[in-house]
Amino acid sequence: MAGIPVIHQLFSKLDVEHLSGTVVAVPVVNVLGFLRFQRGFGDGADLNRIMPGKKGGSASQSYCAALISKVIRHCDYLLDLHTASFGRVNSLYVRADMKDATTHRLALLQQPQIVVHNSGIDGSLRGSCAALGKPCVTVEIGDPQVMDPSKTSAALSGVMNTLEFFKMVEAGSSLFEIRTPPPAPPVLVSRSFWVFSTCGGILTVKPSVAEWVRKGQVVAEVHSIWGELVDTVCSSHDGIIVGKSTNPVCSTGDRILHLGVCDTGGFPEKASDGHE
Repeated sequence: MAGIPVIHQLFSKLDVEHLSGTVVAVPVVNVLGFLRFQRGFGDGADLNRIMPGKKGGSASQSYCAALISKVIRHCDYLLDLHTASFGRVNSLYVRADMKDATTHRLALLQQPQIVVHNSGIDGSLRGSCAALGKPCVTVEIGDPQVMDPSKTSAALSGVMNTLEFFKMVEAGSSLFEIRTPPPAPPVLVSRSFWVFSTCGGILTVKPSVAEWVRKGQVVAEVHSIWGELVDTVCSSHDGIIVGKSTNPVCSTGDRILHLGVCDTGGFPEKASDGHE
């Protein structure tokens, strides 16, 4: 949802008379999910798990295939604007294959708090773009059903940086009057993973997003419905909190937090947190 005001503000300022190339924007991809306040499509499928879809398949597969055919194949580069899933919060972060020079550059242009190296997973839009030879990064713009002006402005600046980098607009044009100053350089995460609960109860996640934690630090607690402490979760690595759960109702196997690790050895060839 947070990508919608980014698109609105961009097109309100974009002067097509001084635009080189074409900007294509899709404010809402999953229209049925948007209208129903849910992540899944009309048939319950997660569109970002079944890309590139299949013509003549299920409703969701056919929809994905049409999106790829009618929109994605006609683009040279893609910025996939996301927000966190329901019950979670995110930093302003980018997922990108940092081993690829073009997506590496696209990621840094977005001015995020964190860049997570992620080589892409089968079934994601970003992975399908890579298979088509079309560089793509995923930009996570904060929290579900929340329009955060600071994150919206930062994400908009990232889009404008991209247009300027590809010489589609001239630097100093009126478009750039709404660009925010560059923040501190992003934290480059070489790999990341989710920490899952091992029991159910009432969950409290202690660190904030974009907060650094140390190996062995208590990052979450689970209490029974009667208030008894039933589990203490400690960080397995030094790292930074990319995102976390805010839903206090916790079942066994639920996601607790997304931890980013900054290894000194650089970016591995393959890296995936299993989630896109």
